[in-house]
Amino acid sequence: MKNKLKILVCITALCFCHISSGKIITTYSVTSQTMKNVAASISGKDNVVFINLDDVLTIPESLMFSYGANPYRTFIEDMVSLGKTIPAYDRVVAKWYQQRSLKLVEKEWVDFVKKLEEKNVTIYGIYSAPIHLLNMQEKLYQDVQNLGITFTDKVNDKEHFIIEREGRWGSMFYKGIITTVPYSKSHTMMEFLRITNLAPHKLVFIDNMKKELKRVDKMLRVFDMENYNVLYLGAQRIAKEPDERVVKLQQDTLINTGKWLEDDEAARILQEGEQGER
Repeated sequence: MKNKLKILVCITALCFCHISSGKIITTYSVTSQTMKNVAASISGKDNVVFINLDDVLTIPESLMFSYGANPYRTFIEDMVSLGKTIPAYDRVVAKWYQQRSLKLVEKEWVDFVKKLEEKNVTIYGIYSAPIHLLNMQEKLYQDVQNLGITFTDKVNDKEHFIIEREGRWGSMFYKGIITTVPYSKSHTMMEFLRITNLAPHKLVFIDNMKKELKRVDKMLRVFDMENYNVLYLGAQRIAKEPDERVVKLQQDTLINTGKWLEDDEAARILQEGEQGER
């Protein structure tokens, strides 16, 4: 019986090694065995982890942006589309980014990152904004700090530098967070590795977009390194349905006044309005 168990464990380990290196692994939780296996396989500063912030590490506090059968979660994307012809909508998007609150998709992300830090693993956040936003980098840094997350804040003794520039836009490294505007995450990651001369022994890329993971896999095939591409779908697991009245008040207030109301404040205003009508 013991021999059978040993054989089963060996087969499981071999299968994991086979499917993970250069393949896309799907998980719905940072506490899953998949994530534990990935974390166990890396150690040392020449092992590099890239974690997408949006809808992987963090998600907006408001249920308007929750997954599931939610017709409202594309609100900001819709504003961005309108902003291509009506610049006023870009200002709406900027106001939202300045005021919105974030939460961790899973509180266990804090322990996951800390355990990697204890193993001296190099960890970077990566973020793709829909439009160019002034002073976005410092706000992102403060947001993740306030949530208990710290990244490797310097590369080659620099904590801030431009990765690539196109006109007045540019991808940037800032205190451990890579912002990709106006490029894709996969392209920016590769450009970041190129200009910093980083040559990871192992690379882990955690994202919620399969197409980005496929691009990373394709780009890394020419390099002699192990790479683990993790499709993390935890935000889908915690989906909740927003209150339609709250959403309408939030959207109208943001568009008409530039003020963003989080769920609790919007619900309180609605309740006070109902009490005043009695």
